[in-house]
Amino acid sequence: MSRFHKPETKVYNEVSKVAMTRALADAGVPYEEVKRAFIGYIFGDSCSGQRALYEIGMTGIPVINLTNNGATGATAVFMAARAVRGGTVDCALALGFEQM
Repeated sequence: MSRFHKPETKVYNEVSKVAMTRALADAGVPYEEVKRAFIGYIFGDSCSGQRALYEIGMTGIPVINLTNNGATGATAVFMAARAVRGGTVDCALALGFEQM
């Protein structure tokens, strides 16, 4: 989780970098082990998930951009967990962000 900022002070990709870097460090997982990313947002452009991942080194993994209004972050977590539980990948990243 990263600190809340008004849109004019930070852009989503910078705030996302902080959140992803901290989450991976907390989990003890290097980014290279992530095999799929589920990125949730509502007001971003169509490839905002890919843009967020550029900040930490996008590695050619599938990136699924999600929009589900108030449940967007929870949907990203659900889909990442489902991919791991289903054996599709061993490690998935879930991220939710918004810039209002």
